[in-house]
Amino acid sequence: MKSLYAREDMPKLVLTDMVNRRIDEIRTLYERKPILEDAKIFCNSTEQSLQLLLESMDSNDTRINDLSDKGSIPNASPKTLEGARLKFQNASPELELTTPTIEESLFADSMYAQLKAKSEQTLGRRGCTLVQPVASTSQSAEPMEISSSSQETTTSEKTSIDEPADDSHNKRPADLVVSAEKIKKIVEFTKDHSYGQAAKKFNKSKSFIQDVIESQRSGGTRRAKVQSVKDYCQSKFAEHRRNGNIIHYWNIQEWARQQATAVGLEGFKVSASFLNRFKKANNIVSRKITKFLTRREVTSEAEILQRAKEFVNDINAFTAENVRDDW
Repeated sequence: MKSLYAREDMPKLVLTDMVNRRIDEIRTLYERKPILEDAKIFCNSTEQSLQLLLESMDSNDTRINDLSDKGSIPNASPKTLEGARLKFQNASPELELTTPTIEESLFADSMYAQLKAKSEQTLGRRGCTLVQPVASTSQSAEPMEISSSSQETTTSEKTSIDEPADDSHNKRPADLVVSAEKIKKIVEFTKDHSYGQAAKKFNKSKSFIQDVIESQRSGGTRRAKVQSVKDYCQSKFAEHRRNGNIIHYWNIQEWARQQATAVGLEGFKVSASFLNRFKKANNIVSRKITKFLTRREVTSEAEILQRAKEFVNDINAFTAENVRDDW
């Protein structure tokens, strides 16, 4: 068997080193992705590598259509192959030429057959498939191989799907990011300075300073007003608990309405869902009181004995004065 390091096997050597570099990434990807989809990605991703190999060959000395089934290049000159080797090393200096395994050699032969088919215009850009048969979905099937560039493409596609199209819905209002005291300082500073100077002073962006000012001019954003209602209800609840008062759900509703009116929150309704979220956020549990006990005072033992002695003395004195001996 001829070694892959023979000069006439230089194209196979290039493809083999690519496979050797990406073999681990290939197996990891095929455990997650459908095989047919990865087959298209694989052929598209290796197109540049094949094109680089084609460009590195001299068409006068190397005729790919005359290749034998074994993948050798009988008419390739040493000068042409050495140029291909140098061009490949310059394009990928991080790759090292190592001795390929049997699996990598077989894979290189298959890839070289696809290179020959591409030169004969029998391998389409989008409709190409892998040389290996489609593996079944059972656990006993061996993972098929894919290139690292296809893995990068798949990762980028996954990122684009997972990322939201617009981050404006997830952006917190400016008046909720900073404290009320800092907002007051920003407003006072912008009365005599520009937004850019305020951004430098408070280490914020110019758009953030603008959002703070606009929200304050309109009385704050709706989310900030709702948060103000929640904070007010929480402070009132803590105050009543410290005083030992009984709190009902209508008390929380009353506090929420008062604060909503104070901050100008129009159309706000203290619904059952608002109460449930408020109770869950503050670890509040409703409890039904089934029995009320009146307040009682526990008398000490010495006081009870003293009262008993006084009662006995009173009875003895009464009987001595009012009861005759002959009775």
